[in-house]
Formats: sequence, C-alpha cells, structure tokens
Amino acid sequence: MRAFDSLHRAWVDVRRDRPEVTMPVLQSLPTVEHVVEPLDSDTVLNGLSCVDLTQVVLENSLHVATLDNDAELIFEQATLFIGTITGGPR
Repeated sequence: MRAFDSLHRAWVDVRRDRPEVTMPVLQSLPTVEHVVEPLDSDTVLNGLSCVDLTQVVLENSLHVATLDNDAELIFEQATLFIGTITGGPR
C-alpha cells in the first residue's frame, strides 16, 4: 500500500507540473511494455509545454530498455538529441 500511495502522490505532482516543462524532451518507448501503461506516457507527454518532442520507438526491448537489446539505439539517439539541442557535435 505504501508504494501505491507514493505513486498516487507522485501523479498529483506530475499532472500539476507538466506545463512547466518547456525544455526539449526525448522519449524512448518500447513497443511492448508490461510495466507502464501506454496511456500513462501519453498523459505525461500531452501536458508538456515543450515544442521539441522526439520519440524513439524501441522494437526489441522491454521496460528496462537501457539494459535490453535497444540499449545502443537509446544511447545513440540520446547523443544525437543532446547534440541537436545544444548545437554540439553530432
């Protein structure tokens, strides 16, 4: 019950604070997700105020994708994303 209560309180903060997010966002999303409901990701993303949202679809990974088959793809895309938004090397 503590974990459920903690999650519930966190969602209150997330929903309230979404409009304050104005920085570019990179989202990596597995096509098969057994832990987080896809609707939860949509709920977070739809309330953001950022104008630069990049999504990377992960075809070969599950929830902890940085430790799964798409890890290299995530790292490559994150490096490109950071380079793009900072004007740094790509």
